[in-house]
Amino acid sequence: MLLPSTIWRLADEKPYAFEGFMNAMFSPRYAWLYARKCESAPLHAVSMELMPNNGQFWATLLVCPQLLNLNLLRDHFRESTFLKWGLASSQFFDMVDMILFPVEHVQSIFGFSGRPLVFDFWNLRYCEILLGLASRWATQRLIGRFCGDGLPNWAKWLGMGYLSFDVAVQAWCYGYNLPRMLMKLQKRGQLTGNPLTLWWNLGDLVGKLEDEEEEEGEEETQDRKPKAKAKFGRSGSSNLTNLLRK
Repeated sequence: MLLPSTIWRLADEKPYAFEGFMNAMFSPRYAWLYARKCESAPLHAVSMELMPNNGQFWATLLVCPQLLNLNLLRDHFRESTFLKWGLASSQFFDMVDMILFPVEHVQSIFGFSGRPLVFDFWNLRYCEILLGLASRWATQRLIGRFCGDGLPNWAKWLGMGYLSFDVAVQAWCYGYNLPRMLMKLQKRGQLTGNPLTLWWNLGDLVGKLEDEEEEEGEEETQDRKPKAKAKFGRSGSSNLTNLLRK
């Protein structure tokens, strides 16, 4: 086995590989592209072991990179823990996202959102790509200099906490919020018509509904506190549509 049998041991024994593993969980296309093309990448040998056939690998990376993560979790980590199964479920949720919101999913990879296109720096997928690049730089520059060959316990717990937080967000978005929004659209009669047209525009419908709910929430807040100042602009961290399209 190229990796330890548990995620905690991975963080403990191979911190560079753990950093690559985190990037793969959040931004699989970029992480596995880097792992395959760069022979010095900590997950390069793992990518070759998962899918030795180059054609199969590149087709999977293009169409459904989450399958690489699922294979990694199944083949390399024998533990049966909440974190492992939570990460596996988050990959399924991401596949659901691609199927239900294809336009928004592609846009988010490059940091765009909306129709017409608007660059959204706070788009969660785009931010995770930037965060992954920053963490790779920090890991390669700082671990060897300040931490020796391993991570301190606080850094391991921080990484595990971030992974667990993402699992919880995905579960809330797809287990509760998305079904609630779809039921609301159904009651309004907006989920009717040509199935292909509906599928293509579903992300736009959900986005408009989220905007309406956000405006209603702001109006209620202003009614309770009439002297409060309105927020300038829009906070990406509170945009539930971005959470749904993560």
